[in-house]
Amino acid sequence: MELPSSLVAQYPEIQEMPVCMSIPVLWGDMDSASHVNNLVYLRWTESARIKLFGQFMETSFQGSLGLILGWHDCKYIFPMTYPDTAITTARIQEIKTDRFMIVSKVYSVRHSKISALSYQSMIPYDYVQLKKIPIPESRINKLSRLN
Repeated sequence: MELPSSLVAQYPEIQEMPVCMSIPVLWGDMDSASHVNNLVYLRWTESARIKLFGQFMETSFQGSLGLILGWHDCKYIFPMTYPDTAITTARIQEIKTDRFMIVSKVYSVRHSKISALSYQSMIPYDYVQLKKIPIPESRINKLSRLN
């Protein structure tokens, strides 16, 4: 994906992200306050998170082992409006024995600014036994390459 040079100049780290997606801001993404609705940012970071999953696991979510979202927070920094393009990134920030943290950023191409910062806690889960499990050893190495 070709990143806008003004955005790269302001945020050079964006080029090193394992996931970097370009998402057009749609007219319908705005709310009555005439800026992108907060929920839309969560959807954008969800899309980047799922793309990140594809780099270390099967994303069909079939079988007994998978992931659940433990929590997701988002700091809204700059209000985006239509027309614009959101560049959304994702990377693994921290790996623990029973969960890992993802950090996502949303950038406004039109304004060359960061618009939102999101943290997500992902918990490995056994869908047959209905309980959380430790991160399988086979995934730890793959996860560590995505930060």
